[in-house]
Amino acid sequence: MSQGSAPSPPDIYIYISLPAPLQPYLCHPPIPCSITPPIYYLHLRHITMADFESPVGIALYHTDPPTFDYFHWALVVGFTPSLFTGYVRMYQILRPEPTPGQQQTGPLWIASHKTVNLMGTNRFVGIVYIGRLPFGLSDLHTWISEVPAEKFDYPPPPYFWTCAWYIISIIDGLRELLTDEGDLPTDLVALYNRVRERGTVLAAMVRHNAQPNVVRIS
Repeated sequence: MSQGSAPSPPDIYIYISLPAPLQPYLCHPPIPCSITPPIYYLHLRHITMADFESPVGIALYHTDPPTFDYFHWALVVGFTPSLFTGYVRMYQILRPEPTPGQQQTGPLWIASHKTVNLMGTNRFVGIVYIGRLPFGLSDLHTWISEVPAEKFDYPPPPYFWTCAWYIISIIDGLRELLTDEGDLPTDLVALYNRVRERGTVLAAMVRHNAQPNVVRIS
């Protein structure tokens, strides 16, 4: 190591015992020993601050019926790019279900925050990656819970309050805390249009590959 250079973080090794069907998928040979099945090791990269941050993105869903560039928006946290089989935390607003035979007199939008399987519906288009937040899900949940499901003075005319603008209001409030955010538009209308444009790209990917993807906002 040259003088004055920062030391490299140590590598990390995990030793595990694997059944035979999984052994061909690892690159490293077994450690010589008499144990059956043999012990393999996984070589992990060094841990960085990114390992303690929560990835944030906008999950887009086809509306019913689908339209070219108009989607349902939801904020998702803790997702793994290219792996949509797990569960993630989702924040969104929805139209309340009408009561048959009664005129709707309550709110036009209600919060619907839950843990979901992204692949649990064929309406899922993909995720527009926004950046990372330097704190955990519980802190984020507490903060988002204070964001109203309806804002009558937001967004600027001629736009009106929808699920998309609810998500944009959250992102705008978290903007100063985001890392790895890339070229995140500061103008809210530009951000709205950028996400819609990325949504058309994601929808085209699904049509050609039948697999949702993650694209960056920039």
